Formats: sequence, C-alpha cells, structure tokens
Amino acid sequence: MSFHKDVTWRLLDTFDWYSPWYQSKHTYEEVFRWFEDCGLEDLRVIEQPIAVQGRRPTELRPAPAQETMEIERCAE
Repeated sequence: MSFHKDVTWRLLDTFDWYSPWYQSKHTYEEVFRWFEDCGLEDLRVIEQPIAVQGRRPTELRPAPAQETMEIERCAE
C-alpha cells in the first residue's frame, strides 16, 4: 500500500502496483549484466525504483550503421 498523504493518490498507487498486465522483477545484478552486455559502463543505482543508468564508452562506439543494429539488439 502507498503511504502518500492524499487518499486518492494512495488508492491509485496501490491499484498500479497490483494491476499491471505484465510484470517482472529483477535483481540489480541481473539488470547490471544486461547493461554490461550492451557495452554500458559507469553503472550505478539511482535512488528511484527501477532505475539503472549507464553509458557506452567512447572508444567502443561503432559506426552509425552498426550503432543502429547494436541498439536494436540491446533493446530486444
């Protein structure tokens, strides 16, 4: 249950938590492996639920045509 001070928001938050059509849970380690497999670095946990941030190192950036294919592969 949400602890928002507004009862309407509490109800909406709680409904959102229990009603998603698709839902999956993952550990930080699992998500970090996905990011590392896509060549991202400087990974860190952000103080928000379900947020992982990373960046691709400059020296590993492929040519533009390759980059599109790599992004599609990582987005699957």
